[in-house]
Amino acid sequence: MEMEYKGYIGKIELDTTAEIFHGEVTNLRDVVTFQGESVKELRKALEDSVEDYLEFCAERSEEPERPFSGKFLIRTTPTVHRELSTYARREQLSLNSLVNMLFDKFIIEENLESTVGSLAADNKLSSRKIHSLDDNYTDQDNESAQFPLDPAKMQWACPDIRDS
Repeated sequence: MEMEYKGYIGKIELDTTAEIFHGEVTNLRDVVTFQGESVKELRKALEDSVEDYLEFCAERSEEPERPFSGKFLIRTTPTVHRELSTYARREQLSLNSLVNMLFDKFIIEENLESTVGSLAADNKLSSRKIHSLDDNYTDQDNESAQFPLDPAKMQWACPDIRDS
Protein backbone atom coordinates (compact mmCIF):
# COMPACT_ATOMS: atom_id res chain seq x y z
CA MET A 1 0.00 0.00 0.00
CA GLU A 2 1.20 3.52 -0.77
CA MET A 3 0.33 7.08 0.22
CA GLU A 4 1.50 10.33 -1.33
CA TYR A 5 2.11 13.77 0.12
CA LYS A 6 3.66 16.68 -1.81
CA GLY A 7 5.00 14.21 -4.37
CA TYR A 8 6.72 12.07 -1.74
CA ILE A 9 5.52 8.47 -1.87
CA GLY A 10 5.32 6.41 1.30
CA LYS A 11 5.27 2.63 1.09
CA ILE A 12 3.41 1.06 3.99
CA GLU A 13 3.80 -2.37 5.57
CA LEU A 14 2.00 -4.04 8.45
CA ASP A 15 4.01 -5.25 11.44
CA THR A 16 1.73 -7.99 12.79
CA THR A 17 3.91 -8.52 15.87
CA ALA A 18 3.72 -4.89 16.99
CA GLU A 19 0.24 -4.47 15.46
CA ILE A 20 1.23 -1.22 13.78
CA PHE A 21 1.79 0.06 10.25
CA HIS A 22 5.27 1.26 9.31
CA GLY A 23 5.99 3.43 6.31
CA GLU A 24 9.01 4.76 4.49
CA VAL A 25 9.27 7.40 1.77
CA THR A 26 10.54 5.43 -1.20
CA ASN A 27 11.41 8.12 -3.73
CA LEU A 28 14.27 9.66 -1.73
CA ARG A 29 17.83 8.62 -0.97
CA ASP A 30 17.38 10.15 2.50
CA VAL A 31 15.54 8.00 5.04
CA VAL A 32 12.12 9.32 6.03
CA THR A 33 9.89 6.97 8.03
CA PHE A 34 6.48 7.14 9.69
CA GLN A 35 4.05 4.88 11.52
CA GLY A 36 0.48 4.69 12.71
CA GLU A 37 -2.32 2.38 13.81
CA SER A 38 -4.95 3.60 11.30
CA VAL A 39 -5.13 5.14 7.85
CA LYS A 40 -5.82 8.52 9.43
CA GLU A 41 -2.77 8.20 11.71
CA LEU A 42 -0.60 7.01 8.80
CA ARG A 43 -1.60 9.94 6.60
CA LYS A 44 -0.89 12.44 9.41
CA ALA A 45 2.42 10.73 10.22
CA LEU A 46 3.50 10.84 6.56
CA GLU A 47 2.61 14.52 6.31
CA ASP A 48 4.44 15.29 9.59
CA SER A 49 7.53 13.31 8.53
CA VAL A 50 7.73 15.03 5.14
CA GLU A 51 7.28 18.46 6.75
CA ASP A 52 9.99 17.58 9.33
CA TYR A 53 12.29 16.53 6.48
CA LEU A 54 11.68 19.79 4.61
CA GLU A 55 12.25 21.85 7.78
CA PHE A 56 15.43 19.92 8.56
CA CYS A 57 16.78 20.66 5.09
CA ALA A 58 15.87 24.35 5.44
CA GLU A 59 17.62 24.59 8.84
CA ARG A 60 20.78 23.19 7.25
CA SER A 61 20.41 25.49 4.20
CA GLU A 62 20.24 22.40 1.99
CA GLU A 63 17.90 21.76 -0.91
CA PRO A 64 15.59 18.86 -0.12
CA GLU A 65 15.62 16.05 -2.61
CA ARG A 66 12.85 16.47 -5.10
CA PRO A 67 10.89 13.33 -5.70
CA PHE A 68 11.68 12.59 -9.34
CA SER A 69 12.79 15.66 -11.22
CA GLY A 70 11.83 14.08 -14.54
CA LYS A 71 15.46 13.95 -15.67
CA PHE A 72 17.83 11.00 -15.77
CA LEU A 73 20.70 9.84 -17.93
CA ILE A 74 20.25 6.85 -20.21
CA ARG A 75 23.23 4.87 -21.46
CA THR A 76 22.75 2.80 -24.60
CA THR A 77 24.79 1.54 -27.51
CA PRO A 78 25.87 3.92 -30.28
CA THR A 79 23.75 1.90 -32.73
CA VAL A 80 20.55 2.29 -30.72
CA HIS A 81 21.32 5.99 -30.16
CA ARG A 82 21.82 6.51 -33.91
CA GLU A 83 18.64 4.58 -34.83
CA LEU A 84 16.51 6.49 -32.35
CA SER A 85 17.97 9.85 -33.39
CA THR A 86 17.51 9.07 -37.08
CA TYR A 87 13.90 8.02 -36.56
CA ALA A 88 13.13 11.07 -34.40
CA ARG A 89 14.65 13.46 -36.94
CA ARG A 90 12.76 11.81 -39.82
CA GLU A 91 9.47 12.12 -37.90
CA GLN A 92 10.26 15.71 -36.83
CA LEU A 93 10.37 14.78 -33.16
CA SER A 94 12.93 15.55 -30.54
CA LEU A 95 14.82 12.51 -29.28
CA ASN A 96 13.36 13.26 -25.85
CA SER A 97 9.80 13.11 -27.22
CA LEU A 98 10.44 9.81 -28.97
CA VAL A 99 11.93 8.23 -25.85
CA ASN A 100 9.00 9.49 -23.74
CA MET A 101 6.55 7.95 -26.23
CA LEU A 102 8.38 4.63 -25.89
CA PHE A 103 8.27 4.86 -22.09
CA ASP A 104 4.53 5.60 -22.27
CA LYS A 105 4.05 2.59 -24.54
CA PHE A 106 6.01 0.35 -22.22
CA ILE A 107 4.09 1.48 -19.14
CA ILE A 108 0.75 1.00 -20.88
CA GLU A 109 1.61 -2.45 -22.23
CA GLU A 110 3.42 -3.82 -19.22
CA ASN A 111 2.99 -3.83 -15.51
CA LEU A 112 6.19 -1.88 -14.93
CA GLU A 113 6.90 -3.01 -11.39
CA SER A 114 6.77 -6.75 -12.12
CA THR A 115 8.19 -6.53 -15.63
CA VAL A 116 11.38 -4.63 -14.79
CA GLY A 117 12.40 -7.34 -12.33
CA SER A 118 11.76 -10.17 -14.77
CA LEU A 119 13.46 -8.39 -17.69
CA ALA A 120 16.50 -7.63 -15.57
CA ALA A 121 16.64 -11.25 -14.40
CA ASP A 122 16.42 -12.44 -18.01
CA ASN A 123 18.98 -9.80 -19.13
CA LYS A 124 16.56 -8.50 -21.76
CA LEU A 125 16.43 -4.85 -20.74
CA SER A 126 19.22 -3.81 -23.09
CA SER A 127 17.93 -5.76 -26.09
CA ARG A 128 14.86 -3.65 -26.89
CA LYS A 129 14.80 -2.09 -30.34
CA ILE A 130 12.16 -0.13 -32.17
CA HIS A 131 10.69 -1.57 -35.33
CA SER A 132 8.16 1.06 -36.32
CA LEU A 133 6.17 3.86 -34.76
CA ASP A 134 3.01 5.73 -35.58
CA ASP A 135 3.70 9.22 -36.95
CA ASN A 136 0.80 10.92 -35.12
CA TYR A 137 3.04 12.25 -32.37
CA THR A 138 4.19 15.84 -32.12
CA ASP A 139 7.15 17.28 -30.29
CA GLN A 140 6.70 17.27 -26.51
CA ASP A 141 8.67 20.49 -26.22
CA ASN A 142 5.92 22.26 -28.16
CA GLU A 143 3.41 23.61 -25.61
CA SER A 144 0.45 22.77 -27.82
CA ALA A 145 1.67 19.24 -28.51
CA GLN A 146 -0.81 16.40 -28.20
CA PHE A 147 0.22 12.77 -27.80
CA PRO A 148 -2.51 10.39 -28.91
CA LEU A 149 -0.99 7.08 -27.88
CA ASP A 150 -2.15 4.12 -29.91
CA PRO A 151 -0.05 1.14 -28.79
CA ALA A 152 -1.47 -1.00 -31.61
CA LYS A 153 0.43 1.14 -34.11
CA MET A 154 3.76 0.80 -32.27
CA GLN A 155 5.63 -2.49 -32.60
CA TRP A 156 8.74 -4.15 -31.22
CA ALA A 157 11.39 -5.68 -33.43
CA CYS A 158 11.95 -8.34 -30.76
CA PRO A 159 8.55 -10.01 -30.24
CA ASP A 160 10.04 -12.44 -27.73
CA ILE A 161 10.48 -9.55 -25.28
CA ARG A 162 6.90 -8.43 -25.69
CA ASP A 163 5.62 -11.98 -25.21
CA SER A 164 7.71 -12.70 -22.13
